[in-house]
Amino acid sequence: MSTVLGAVFFGPGNHAAGHPKLGASDWRAACDHVGSHTVVLPRVHDSGDVSWYVLAPDDVHFDEARETVTAFLGHSYSEFRGEAAEPDSADPIDIAVDEAAGGRWFRVAVRQQDIDSSIRAVSLLKGLLAAQPRRGQALPRPIGRMLRDIEMALGVGRFDEATRLVNQVEERGVLGRRNLTFLRVRVASERQRFDQVFELPDLVEVVAGRRPSAVTESLLVAVYQHFLAGFEKRDSPSEQLAFFRAHVYPQYGEFFGTRSGTQHPEALKAFALGLIAERAEGVMLDEVHALLESRDRAWVERVRQSAAAPEPTAEWVGPVQQAEALVRDRRYDRALALVESLPPSTEVFRVVLECAPEVNTQAAADTCFRVREALSDSEFAEVVAGWRTRVAWEHLVEQFGESGGPRDWASWFEGITDGNASVGIAVEEGERWALGEGDVSELLLRAWVDRAEEVNRVLPQLVACITTTYKEGGLSGARLRGLCDQIAEIIAADDLSLISDLDAVLKLTDVRLDAGLVEADYAKQVSLLLRIWKTFEAPKYFEWALEAVELLAYYPSPRPAERRALFQTVVGSAVRFARHLDRATRRVLVQLCGELGVADQRTRLEEAWREVTEATEESVDLGDRYIVIYTLTERAGRSAREVLRGLYPGVRVELSHDKVGSPRLKEFARNADLFVMCTWSAKHAATEFIAHERGHKPIGYPQGKGMSSILRVVTDWASAQ
Repeated sequence: MSTVLGAVFFGPGNHAAGHPKLGASDWRAACDHVGSHTVVLPRVHDSGDVSWYVLAPDDVHFDEARETVTAFLGHSYSEFRGEAAEPDSADPIDIAVDEAAGGRWFRVAVRQQDIDSSIRAVSLLKGLLAAQPRRGQALPRPIGRMLRDIEMALGVGRFDEATRLVNQVEERGVLGRRNLTFLRVRVASERQRFDQVFELPDLVEVVAGRRPSAVTESLLVAVYQHFLAGFEKRDSPSEQLAFFRAHVYPQYGEFFGTRSGTQHPEALKAFALGLIAERAEGVMLDEVHALLESRDRAWVERVRQSAAAPEPTAEWVGPVQQAEALVRDRRYDRALALVESLPPSTEVFRVVLECAPEVNTQAAADTCFRVREALSDSEFAEVVAGWRTRVAWEHLVEQFGESGGPRDWASWFEGITDGNASVGIAVEEGERWALGEGDVSELLLRAWVDRAEEVNRVLPQLVACITTTYKEGGLSGARLRGLCDQIAEIIAADDLSLISDLDAVLKLTDVRLDAGLVEADYAKQVSLLLRIWKTFEAPKYFEWALEAVELLAYYPSPRPAERRALFQTVVGSAVRFARHLDRATRRVLVQLCGELGVADQRTRLEEAWREVTEATEESVDLGDRYIVIYTLTERAGRSAREVLRGLYPGVRVELSHDKVGSPRLKEFARNADLFVMCTWSAKHAATEFIAHERGHKPIGYPQGKGMSSILRVVTDWASAQ
């Protein structure tokens, strides 16, 4: 195999032998170690570009190589971020490498100006790999780590990597058919291969019953995109509902038993169709409406209006009997909604106990515990005498505690330390919790020391809770600083590549800057942002880096040198990513150069952009369209307005900073073609007023509070016009 690989790899299509700093003989000898060591091979293309091929002998070495190669080449000389290579079916070299490595290989394309530096880096890397002992079969990785890596790969769009890991899990034989199907559903849906979801064998039977909320969301998204989205594109609400009732619901009704906390717009629309098809709209449809943006909400309302009036029933059926029928059909959300406000009874408790573990939310558990408290011990014993209800009760007690589980973060930290709290509950409910009594920062630290992985998973919800509490005036002073400092220390101490929610880091930064940081803590926060950007540096995350710089530019800086260093690093990334940046992003960068007083960086950017001219981009003419930007961060609003007037001459851009409803805000909401509402820095009273006055007209919600987030909403809307 090694002889064949060497002959093919260093044959036609690879000019490494003629490269003055490479040569082929030494590299060809490395082919003898394929299958026992990690091997690095150079390829010089016809264009003169260089790619490094990295072949690993097994899965463990493959994962180790990803980290090592990223460290040596990933950030400095290429845009490689650890993704597994996909072979080019027309390239004999790729085919030979893929066969020799069994699919465990990377291809690292080096930027032209960094070829010589990459050769020196790989020489050091070769020495490191040669010093590693020759291994036999590597120890298998823990299944929990593999499942976590699958979710991480999906989260950053490494779909081939996720598929490879799922195949490894299947080969290990440690998961059953049902859980493997769950993984296949997640991967196919995330990569938008919705047809593959419905090609899975015995899909409906396999996923029947309880399943993870992420799987339910993936199934609902797949149903909507594969079967129903076309009707929405053709503006045919009545046809969509008719097709759903006739073809989708009869076959895939099992997927619609519970919403499982999903907030994905396509999943919510699919779930709403299920409610409309069952004529079970009521409060549950109102809840779904509240989670949808205005355009999707308007579509669901049109579908509902297209539904025929319900036929009168010959016999009245009570709500408990209706709920029991829904439970038999696994429609747990609807069943719970029917009985949760009824007076407590053994019949109601039986229904609630069937539903609560399936719905799996704090509210459902609270309903169950409340009804149980109203029953006598003998009535309770009567209900849980059966095996099914007894198991359901034990599950609830284990998940939430017999008192109903944690009501705030302090009690959750105490519970997770003792092994009596659930990560899932904190993820579902934590954003709406109170912080609780006592020294929460101390409880957080103690929980993190004992259960770091679980605490890391819920940090985004904790940060969201802190942000809301701080905005509402419920958190300040030493308690705020202690808690924010502790979270920042935890993030900085952990593996930064495992951060699951980069926006949470920005929200934490915003709160800390707004509350005020001493010089040393400011320097640490900027250093943390810089380290995170170096970890995630890629065009996909560039807007995050811009938002970070904007936050720092908005607040006074006790250490301007550190702030400039971060911006210079981001500018360096912008130079390398020039072809990926649109006109709006370039103008934001130029404006930040002026605000931060670094004119030399503007020159550096403009030199890099000479070949990427605005003339090469499709220009959108918005004419005299009317756009309103609502934000309490006035500086960001003014900057965004200035950029928009340059991008779209003739467009009317108005700003609003009103904290409550006003006649002026009402006029804006009713008449603007696009209303951009920055909820990161907005008051609830005003945002609810705007949504009410806006009706079905489009509202854009920026991800952050800076001008780059505002501009992204507008440019996406403009492209769709």
